[in-house]
Amino acid sequence: MMQMTDKQEQKIIKILRTLPHDKADELLDFAEYLKTKSRATRQLKSHTQIDLPTYHLGRIGKNAIDRDTLYGEYLDRKFD
Repeated sequence: MMQMTDKQEQKIIKILRTLPHDKADELLDFAEYLKTKSRATRQLKSHTQIDLPTYHLGRIGKNAIDRDTLYGEYLDRKFD
């Protein structure tokens, strides 16, 4: 996680001091949201992705995933 620079921090404080109370609350809520979002992103990145080889699937026929091949007349009867 990158740390905020002093210049960024001072700019945020300057803006915060000019905001009305309700807008300051919104800024606080948004800051909390960003904090939890970055934490969730870090947790997702920490999980290792697994690459599964697909060579074991063999050859897939031309109409193997065709609607009629998979369901036949079942869906026609179901939706009529």
